[in-house]
Amino acid sequence: MTALHARTGTEMLLVAVRSSSDRFNQPYYFKTSEKVEDFFSLTFKHSLADLVGKFECFCLSGVEGMF
Repeated sequence: MTALHARTGTEMLLVAVRSSSDRFNQPYYFKTSEKVEDFFSLTFKHSLADLVGKFECFCLSGVEGMF
């Protein structure tokens, strides 16, 4: 992702969260630049780390059929 960003200027965000409480990995995100984080912070009024944490909570909650 870093090489692609350097070569093409493409901005990317990778988010990995657990979907089961029997897994022990921490929420993880990778961004290609601060521009990505700025966009999400300005759009949702939360830091990217907070949004990733909320996404993990949503995935762990088992909520389905909201949309």
